[in-house]
Amino acid sequence: MPEDIIFLPEGILEKVSDAVESFSWCTDSRLSREALWNNDGTDEAINLYHALQYEGEVNNGGHDQYFHNSNGHFPVFRSALNGLEMIGAHPYAELVVAMLSWAEAHPEEAAATWDSPRSPTLDRLDDRYFSLSDERTVKVFAHEWLRRSPKLRLIPPEEFNQMVFRFQREAHGREDDVVEPAAMEKAAARGWAGRLIDGIAKWRI
Repeated sequence: MPEDIIFLPEGILEKVSDAVESFSWCTDSRLSREALWNNDGTDEAINLYHALQYEGEVNNGGHDQYFHNSNGHFPVFRSALNGLEMIGAHPYAELVVAMLSWAEAHPEEAAATWDSPRSPTLDRLDDRYFSLSDERTVKVFAHEWLRRSPKLRLIPPEEFNQMVFRFQREAHGREDDVVEPAAMEKAAARGWAGRLIDGIAKWRI
């Protein structure tokens, strides 16, 4: 299957939630955790996947949950930011930039555990996020982008399901399904917050 083609089942674009959930299901099944976690920010499907993941995490527990569930792993944030920009969700992308700026300016807060008080900065980002969501959600941006993408291919639902199930069977045999590989271990001496700041610094260059 061509890597740059996005497959969805015929008729799925009628509903926003059905379309984006099918996209996320297929992408999650097709790619290893390693490919999703340690990406270079150039793959459109992965970037869209992380943009939708950002929405899901913030909806569930705010930017505090999103930041800590991502373990401060910069490639995930960069991918989400690129995905939000790609689909035209620029106000949401600004929130991710603000979150990264907060982490860079307050590394001790950023490295805090779940037991620590929530950051007022992240709470303000949550308020802005939900205000934006009342007007237009990330899912809506994603759905509109999928509809106009030249890479989209609609196939019969049964063919789509068989394809995803095949991806899932193949995933069981993958040996690279490790979230944090040797590259992350090599940088462990700098600490969690240090690695994040390194990533932000490279992004700003």
